[in-house]
Amino acid sequence: MAVSRVIEYVHIDRLRLDPHNPRLGRDKRREGLDEERLLAEMSKWNIDELVDSFAESGGFWTQDALIVIEDHREPGAFIVIEGNRRLAALKLIYRCLHKGVSAPRWLQERLNTYHPAEDDPIFNELPILQAEAREDVAAYLGFRHVT
Repeated sequence: MAVSRVIEYVHIDRLRLDPHNPRLGRDKRREGLDEERLLAEMSKWNIDELVDSFAESGGFWTQDALIVIEDHREPGAFIVIEGNRRLAALKLIYRCLHKGVSAPRWLQERLNTYHPAEDDPIFNELPILQAEAREDVAAYLGFRHVT
């Protein structure tokens, strides 16, 4: 099984941002950022459009499943190899609405009208496809991000 053909659904708490994401740049990847610092870094990216999309559509389309690998440091957790911007947007929404974390100004404006409940499927039923290793999806990622 290089990449599973079966979509699974997991809670947002089981998903981790990728500290080796090429969009972070070489220097940030070398720092080995933890989840908090990764989220802070990714919140600077252009993810406001994703929050707007989630608010309009109610979540992910199944065909936009996140591609993950097992996080060997934490049983039952996954590192997202493809879909980090989407995951970062959802994590920001979730943390601000349900974990008491203050929202960045651009997000606070959106949260005035968009309030998914903690048990909303957008947080509880995230579609994933599991790969055995990062290398199994390298060609796909190169194609997807170049085109």
